[in-house]
Amino acid sequence: MKNESKYRAIAALNDEDIDLFEVALLYGEEIDENFCRDFVAGEIERLAETVSLSFDEGMSLKDKLETMQEVLFTTEGFCGNKDDYYNPSNSNIAEVLKSKTGIPISLALVLKEVSRRLGIGLVGLNAPGHFLLQSADQPELVVDPFSGDLLSEIETRLLLSDLIPEDASLEEYLPPASNRDFVIRMLGNLKHVYMLDENLEKALVFADIILIFLPEEPAALRDRGLIRQGLEQFYGAKEDLERYLELAPEDPFAPAIAEKLDDLNAHIKGFH
Repeated sequence: MKNESKYRAIAALNDEDIDLFEVALLYGEEIDENFCRDFVAGEIERLAETVSLSFDEGMSLKDKLETMQEVLFTTEGFCGNKDDYYNPSNSNIAEVLKSKTGIPISLALVLKEVSRRLGIGLVGLNAPGHFLLQSADQPELVVDPFSGDLLSEIETRLLLSDLIPEDASLEEYLPPASNRDFVIRMLGNLKHVYMLDENLEKALVFADIILIFLPEEPAALRDRGLIRQGLEQFYGAKEDLERYLELAPEDPFAPAIAEKLDDLNAHIKGFH
């Protein structure tokens, strides 16, 4: 991990003081040794300037959001990467800006940073499986960062119809994402895609960063323990899995992890 002290300093901040853009720059340096901060910052500024030139005096917030989406997704060509969704590049903000493709949360970060420079506040909505954005001032305005659409309530329900009961309120199922939630979701995506790619060394980097922000989160400890076991870091794996079982003995995965821990202890005992 290249930026451990910086992650720890950010994790110690109050939620409102966490700079999502800075976190993305830091973990970009973990993904790519040639990561260029100046390119990312310059491109975000360019996009904001391009959008601002399309604003008219007296525009409503809704009109501004629609204009921003039109410029970014039609003129600039941003879109969700449906063809290669689990490519780690989709979470690297530099690559997202170069290729103009990404996953919902990385595109959400681009939109959030561009809009912030235009004086428009957007907050995340922690929808399972599909991260969304919402106007901080007019919560009925919801943006799908994957498609670039400004969604009505009906369209939001249709998008998430498998997740939200027909008679439930959107507020109940779409809680606003804190900055810490946003960070964990970005890092969790990276951990997941590297695990799918069987790149356990990289997966471990992001598992470690997550635990800096959530040091006693049972699922994070479980995942890191399994990654460590895959890397034959047996003592570290044992420590993580034991702590997971202490914190979450009733978790549905606990019996399977307990069996893994028994096998791990037997393996370690065989060393002596």
